[in-house]
Amino acid sequence: MEFLVDRLSVEELELFWVQAWIIWNQRNCVVHGGILKDPKCLNKRAEEFIQEFLQAQAQLRVSRIEQISSEVWQPPPPDVYKLNFDAAVFSGLGRTGIGVIINS
Repeated sequence: MEFLVDRLSVEELELFWVQAWIIWNQRNCVVHGGILKDPKCLNKRAEEFIQEFLQAQAQLRVSRIEQISSEVWQPPPPDVYKLNFDAAVFSGLGRTGIGVIINS
């Protein structure tokens, strides 16, 4: 990942991550009985996803509302695993970060 972050622009990294998601999503679709989509369309589909996302962001106007919750997180039972992940893009630094937490 560091190799890619050091060499790709933010736009190229966005395209990479969308392509990775499309491949993962397509794999899940096929495994669960879906139809394989033509892999030749990967770049076009990824670019369309990005454009759709950017258009939605331009139209999105959400006010921030802070919710107060009395619920406290509890770890899952011993035989269950919970995976949380998040990513961030630091445009000013030309860096990205990915965090993964596995709770058992």
